[in-house]
Amino acid sequence: MPFGNIIWEDGKARFDEHLFAKIESEIDAIEAGTEPCGFSTEAFSVLYSTVYHMCTQKPPYNYSERLANFIGRRAKRVGDKYPPCSESRKRWLKVVSLCFKYLERFYFPRMKMGPLNEWLENKMNEAAVQRERMRKAAKLLPEKVLPQVGP
Repeated sequence: MPFGNIIWEDGKARFDEHLFAKIESEIDAIEAGTEPCGFSTEAFSVLYSTVYHMCTQKPPYNYSERLANFIGRRAKRVGDKYPPCSESRKRWLKVVSLCFKYLERFYFPRMKMGPLNEWLENKMNEAAVQRERMRKAAKLLPEKVLPQVGP
């Protein structure tokens, strides 16, 4: 499948529609007790190829850093949705790590970011830590200064 230059909006839309929405629907199916349909080899190859091309295009179309930030933000949102050590979280990490393997292989070592799995797990945990800090701060400050946050 020839790609040419992939602009950021097209690549991001492809990941939103064909990767993240699919992972979340599969996890929802598993949690509902039904069998997930999984990724076809062709669908996964297209996603991996998209990552590869977005990371190897010449500037200004090289999106390695933006992809890392993008999946980091996604991991923070997923960290709020799925509890630590849950099968849902592990499945999400596995699929995203496989899809973004090229990014891990070439961008992460250059930026000294460590393994993608651990980096994503840390991003997921950051959201929980930040939420807990907000709750503690809300309890310490009078309600006139900061309205009550969550239970």
